[in-house]
Amino acid sequence: MFAAGIASLVGAAAYAYSYNLGRFRFNSLQRQECLHHFQDVEAWAAHWNDIADTAAKDAHQLRPASFQELWQVFSCEWADGARCLRIFQAFHLALAAHGAMLPEVADQDEDLPSDEINFSIERTPAHAAALGDVLPIDWYPRWLASPLCKIFGAEFVFEFVSFLATESDTCISVFAVSWIELAALAFALRLPHPVPGVAAQGQIWWDRSSVSPALDHEVTVALRVRFISRFLRSFTTHFDLGLTSVSDLDRSSLGVATPLRGMAFPLSDRSLRLIGDTLQAFTASRPIRTPNDLARPFRN
Repeated sequence: MFAAGIASLVGAAAYAYSYNLGRFRFNSLQRQECLHHFQDVEAWAAHWNDIADTAAKDAHQLRPASFQELWQVFSCEWADGARCLRIFQAFHLALAAHGAMLPEVADQDEDLPSDEINFSIERTPAHAAALGDVLPIDWYPRWLASPLCKIFGAEFVFEFVSFLATESDTCISVFAVSWIELAALAFALRLPHPVPGVAAQGQIWWDRSSVSPALDHEVTVALRVRFISRFLRSFTTHFDLGLTSVSDLDRSSLGVATPLRGMAFPLSDRSLRLIGDTLQAFTASRPIRTPNDLARPFRN
């Protein structure tokens, strides 16, 4: 009797051992079932992740227009900062590769009064085309009807082009002016500079009157220079004006380390003084040596 009981216990233990050993030994069928369950999890995650992404996009579209405008301005500022960093990095990598050094500006130049800074604008050949001679009479209605108006706006364009056309009608001397000098002139004239934004086609510029007061912020010099250069090149091409482009402009008196590009325009003595005063005030405490030096606004 006792021996029979012992035999039955031993048999039960052997059966339990064999059963558990089989449970944790993955044969081909068990591996296939495991893979099947894993694929189910992936399908579940893909389905619900898509639903979550769609819900997030719908929620973003329901945000107020003021938030959308602020987000576009933030995105543009972030993209500009990233671009400046890439340019700055490429500049230093190029210097390291060629064993060059940045040209230094004499320390005593920073201590000079603003009226002692040698600011000069180079005169261009006399045959350079003047804006007033080539600008169509109906240019503004044509501009409003063009796709470029949706990119660069209308208010600033009308006032700035009208001013340059008037200058070309009343001035004889034509000067080579860099983009930053034209940006300084527009600031000194207190023209309503457009506000940067982002759209499907890329960066755009909104008329200041069409933007909510919350987004009516100061525009950095870097953005002003970018706008002026892109706008004037696009404007010249659109109307086939044939204005003279210039390059290798030396503005080392302002601490600019690299040659500058721009265009040729007839300018009055008053306009030249406005450019000089604005840039002298801008560089009085911080010369322009890197793109980061342009990441601040002009000051009156």
